[in-house]
Amino acid sequence: EKRREIPMQKIGIYLRISEFDGLGESNSIVNQRLLILQHCKQRQEFADCEMSEFIDDGVTGTGSRRLGLERLKEEMAQGKISCVIVKDLSRLGRNYIDVGDLMERYFSDGNIRFISICEYLDTAYAPLTKAALSVAFRISPMTSTAGIYPYR
Repeated sequence: EKRREIPMQKIGIYLRISEFDGLGESNSIVNQRLLILQHCKQRQEFADCEMSEFIDDGVTGTGSRRLGLERLKEEMAQGKISCVIVKDLSRLGRNYIDVGDLMERYFSDGNIRFISICEYLDTAYAPLTKAALSVAFRISPMTSTAGIYPYR
């Protein structure tokens, strides 16, 4: 597969879980982090990259007002993030319109790479079109198994 070159400086790792599961960090947040770090460890291109975490622990994905996500968007707008990695699309949100808006605003021009591990989605290999996003969102493990396709 042919890959577009996007200079890698700083990776933004976005972690989110709806329900806080006790004291300290949620197990799901820990597991998402481990999956993403393992993904990065297996790829030489990420070896020298700085990584920052943006976390929303105990925050629903149906709303767009999330502090971790807001911080990530600010850093992307300031040009501080060159790649965003999530476990799956449902971590970004469970509302197709909000996720689509986020994808179009930050990832469609190709300046910021986006990787969703569970959907095998990587904008370095294929541009993110509305059709591709729609298919990926609908087959996402979390949105399809939960039967959740929320719209406004």
